[in-house]
Parts: sequence; C-alpha cells; structure tokens
Amino acid sequence: MGTHLLIDIGNSRAKASIRRGEEWLASTSWTDNDAKAIGQLIAAYHPTACALSNVGRPRPELERALRQADVSVLRVDGTTPSPVRQAAASLGADQLAAIVGAMALKPDTDLLVIDSGTCLTYDFVAADGRLLGVNISPGLYLRLQAMHDHTALLPLVSPDGEVPAMGYDTETAMRSGAVLGIRHEIEGAIAQSLRHNPRMHVFLTGGDRFSFNDLPADRISIEPRLVEIGLDALLAYNHLT
Repeated sequence: MGTHLLIDIGNSRAKASIRRGEEWLASTSWTDNDAKAIGQLIAAYHPTACALSNVGRPRPELERALRQADVSVLRVDGTTPSPVRQAAASLGADQLAAIVGAMALKPDTDLLVIDSGTCLTYDFVAADGRLLGVNISPGLYLRLQAMHDHTALLPLVSPDGEVPAMGYDTETAMRSGAVLGIRHEIEGAIAQSLRHNPRMHVFLTGGDRFSFNDLPADRISIEPRLVEIGLDALLAYNHLT
C-alpha cells in the first residue's frame, strides 16, 4: 500500500495531506515557504507518489523539493486522464479533483459539486461521468475586495468576524451581505438542482462557512477534503499508487 502526498495549491493558500489507504496520517497548510512545509512531510512519511493541483502562482521551491525527494508526481490539470467524461482543458485542476473525489464517494450518481474558495464553482456531473456544465461566481474574499476596490469610501473588511442577520455598521453590513449572499446563492442553486433532479447528490467543499436550512440533509455532504480525496483517486486512475 502506497503512501501518498496530496498537494492542493489555491490562489490564497496551499495545503497538503499524507494518506495511506483510507487513513489520513497528516495535514498542513501554509502561505509561503513551500520547501519547508513539503520537506517536513516528505522527511516524516516518505511518500511513494504525489498528486499536485496548483491553480495559484508558480511554486519553484515546491517543485525543487519534490525533485530532490525523487517522488513520482502527477501534476493535475484539466486534461489529466480521469473518470470524468468531456472534461475541458479550461477546467481547473482543483475542480477536476473535487469532481473525481465526489465520484469516488458517490459512484454512479448525478452530482452537483460546489467548491467555495476564491471563486465559487458549481460542477454538474451525470451519473455516467459526463461533465454537464459549470457555473462560476465570486467567492467571499473577492466580494469583499471588489466592494473596497470599486467604491470610494467602503473599507476592506475581513471575512472573519460577526455576521448578524442585519448589519449595524459598515463592517458588519459588508460582511453579512457577502457571507449571507453566498449562503443564499448556494442554497438557491441546491434547491433548484434538487427540484430538477431529486436523485442528485450535492457535495460542498472549500474554505467558506456552510449552513443551510430547509434542504434535505440526506442529499448533501460537506467534505472538507474532497479535492484531496480526488487527487488520491487520480493517482490510482493513472497507475501511480
């Protein structure tokens, strides 16, 4: 049984996990000093294969660390061989991995895969693996940044803090508008999708907060490690286990 290093690099942060079979041995996240973060995992767990998803800036230090460790690396992009049919080159590496992860957890099922990060992505997948379509909208950080960048007086508000139902000052008004707006958007997308296809299963992943009312709990799974599960499945699919 191989030990796998699974690296998911986004636009704002990077994270990595070590998995052996069904067991998660370690996880870490960082914003800089790639070589140190990855070197510590490699030294401690001696992975036999690595799957790398990078939708952020180039990471030369990380690449050097992987080369020095002599680990077999699968660099994932939209064209990586996978069980997803009709995947496009424009599909993000993390999107592909999240879809593959959802397919691994719920095979032969119509899926809606929602990833809440820098952007919100909605991937619609048929039970036979066909990618039916994708929607993309701004994530929480982008919404807060846009309000600051494109107005004269609105401040740049942290996404962390109080989220009242109705804001009582500029900061809470902006944060509540962004957070609750995303929540309502996701709830609406799920409700509409389930009305159209009651057999569909919905997966949610990403860094933002999920909380839903009046939606069927048995049709929704919140899986923080969905991308990493998919990266692990992609190693198996490409015979790098």
